[in-house]
Amino acid sequence: MQQFETKSIKNSANHIFVSDTFDSFNLIEASFATLITTHIDGKINKSFLETTEEYVSYKDIKPLLYNIIKGKTLPVSFKIIIGIKPELIEDVIGYDESVKLFILNIKYDNSKLYFTTAVSYDSFTMDKDQEKRYDNYIERFLCEHDII
Repeated sequence: MQQFETKSIKNSANHIFVSDTFDSFNLIEASFATLITTHIDGKINKSFLETTEEYVSYKDIKPLLYNIIKGKTLPVSFKIIIGIKPELIEDVIGYDESVKLFILNIKYDNSKLYFTTAVSYDSFTMDKDQEKRYDNYIERFLCEHDII
């Protein structure tokens, strides 16, 4: 697990809510504290849409998230939890059957914006090689997009 603070909240917000930077991720969950508190569960409701996907694509839900935060007043806080789409994991990090999700937490609070990596495992493991590779991947990814 590694935490990165953004260089520019405005630039990072553009990457999060407008550009295609995070379109290769799925939304796990999100919450926003504005005039009201909004919580979004990213799990797809299978009784509404029959699909093999477990979580909604960040690309598809991004316009809704943008509508929640847009306006003249900054949100009090928000937290967005996204995970790399399963079909991209092997290309990005390498395959490991013990890994359930590669997660990126995006948290805005007290006028600071942080990106924190996490790995969710199906079973306990002492091997942290996947975490290290994911941390390195995310650090490069955020640097390439001038976020950190």
